[in-house]
Amino acid sequence: MFRYNRHIFAQSAGVRALFELLVANKQQVPNELPAPFHEITVDAPSNTLIDDFVRFSGGDPSNYQGVVPPHLFCQWSLPAMLTVASGLPYPATKVINAGCQLRISSPIPRGERLTVAARLASVQVEERRVRLAIDVNTQHAGTALLEAQLRVVVPLPAKQSRTPLKQSRTPSPKKQPELVPAGARELLYRQLSHGAGADFARLTGDFNPIHWLTPYAKAVGFRHVILHGFASFSLTFEALVRHLFSGDARRVTRLEARFVRPLVLPARVGVYVLDDRVVLGDAFGGAVYLSGSYG
Repeated sequence: MFRYNRHIFAQSAGVRALFELLVANKQQVPNELPAPFHEITVDAPSNTLIDDFVRFSGGDPSNYQGVVPPHLFCQWSLPAMLTVASGLPYPATKVINAGCQLRISSPIPRGERLTVAARLASVQVEERRVRLAIDVNTQHAGTALLEAQLRVVVPLPAKQSRTPLKQSRTPSPKKQPELVPAGARELLYRQLSHGAGADFARLTGDFNPIHWLTPYAKAVGFRHVILHGFASFSLTFEALVRHLFSGDARRVTRLEARFVRPLVLPARVGVYVLDDRVVLGDAFGGAVYLSGSYG
């Protein structure tokens, strides 16, 4: 766990943006969506950060000679993503990462400053939750490198039912849980420690305490800390690169994922593929935590 402490100071921009999100004055949702892009320039991730991130994700750093792994975008994009979410009239401490779409158009050169543009793309208010979509694009010297969309959910307080007590209501049918398909191919099976969330926070700057502070995680309803959605995303990306495409990261040009349920740590999980579908779950026939497709 502590071998990643050397990267904490590299996450100052993300930590500062997270603090600003938590203390921001609550305002209104912009009248026009998508909102304008908020653009920043960020320093290149260091070689040691890149290599440690790849190792954490189960990959081989030699597969990224001269380039940056695209799924590390969650580190350099974090300040911009948090900034565009700052000030929205929803409880920031309850935000849940619900999914991500990543499309890669060009290799990301190492050692170069990157331009990141983020915007609030959509807001969908439902009875018990709000769904937000945030677009984030990365460029270098005018060349588009990747496009991503983050989807988050913010639970709202349950409203009291207006149905009279004597009037019965037909319960909604229970949604069947998604399971790892029996016909899938297992790419890897891996043990994740209780400290995996703290490790990922040190590597990316996402220090939401639900991922590394057990009392906080229990206070919001989990047995223990839960793994970041982006950590599951990165594990899945590297499983495809290393175990399906023989280390050729260029062959993954798209990864879309839904974070189906929280992954409580510690855990043993596998990555499975069937056609263009990929899931991260317990085992064949077991619970799924990430479900998506690749190309």
